[in-house]
Amino acid sequence: MPNRSKFFGVHLAVEATAVASKIAAYLATFIHLTLSFDGWSSKGHDKIYSVHITTPLWRSFFVEGLILTGLSTAGDALFGYLSDVCIVYLFRK
Repeated sequence: MPNRSKFFGVHLAVEATAVASKIAAYLATFIHLTLSFDGWSSKGHDKIYSVHITTPLWRSFFVEGLILTGLSTAGDALFGYLSDVCIVYLFRK
């Protein structure tokens, strides 16, 4: 019997990439968007951030998850990570 877990892992990665591309194309149709992020620490002391983009009609999309294990979470470092998200999702026009 073939190993189904290998198929689903590859299939899910392809589908997730396709959805991310469609979300980016959809968000590119807007002029005004809101970028928000929230951070917390896990029990293992990982610094975890979720990044969302919200449209003017309050549709919010999770666009990035940042796990900053062993990396700086100072303002300059977070600005760099969030700038990368902006480049991918907000400045594609």
